[in-house]
Amino acid sequence: MGIYDISAMITFITNMRSELLHTYIGHSMGATSFYITASKRPEIAQMVRMMINLAPAVYTNHMQSPIRYLVSYKKELQTLLPVIFSYFPAGASIKTTAHFAQIIESGEFRQYDYGRAKNLVIYNLVELPEYDLANITIPVALFYFDDDKLISSMDLKRLSHVLPNVMDLYQISESKFNHLDFLWANNAPQLVYEKIFQIMREENPNNITSTK
Repeated sequence: MGIYDISAMITFITNMRSELLHTYIGHSMGATSFYITASKRPEIAQMVRMMINLAPAVYTNHMQSPIRYLVSYKKELQTLLPVIFSYFPAGASIKTTAHFAQIIESGEFRQYDYGRAKNLVIYNLVELPEYDLANITIPVALFYFDDDKLISSMDLKRLSHVLPNVMDLYQISESKFNHLDFLWANNAPQLVYEKIFQIMREENPNNITSTK
């Protein structure tokens, strides 16, 4: 998704409108995919003025969700995952799911593990290469809340220290909030979307000038 799908969507939109994409908004793995795009396809990232992340799934060392425990059985679950993720949450490939499991298990944001022999052929390295987040210079706003069982505030703040151009670190104050409430909560418009629109409306001196 990060190499091909996101790149194709951004290219299509910018070509159709003859201007840069104003804002990429990604929730959880939707944000993860863009970081892969920006790391591996920097020319695509330069087509985007800013990025807004809702609980981005990048670092997962402090994850408390039961998903962490399922990762230990990822080999046994391989035959079921294509069926499960073809329906929930919105369709996902087995490779995407396996990559996410790898990130959870390792706690590091590294490229896909094909196995030692194939890794040497593809990456010419013994260790899996990390995605270079320090070179992602577009402005980024990070949304989080303290009791997120999937993406902890500690892991999000780790991400904020790696990225060179964090323009906003926004904490949701609602105590009864969960990872999916960024999308589904009745009060998401007040807690999340109003802040998103505010960020999008504000002029940021670091925004890339439109080509229009």
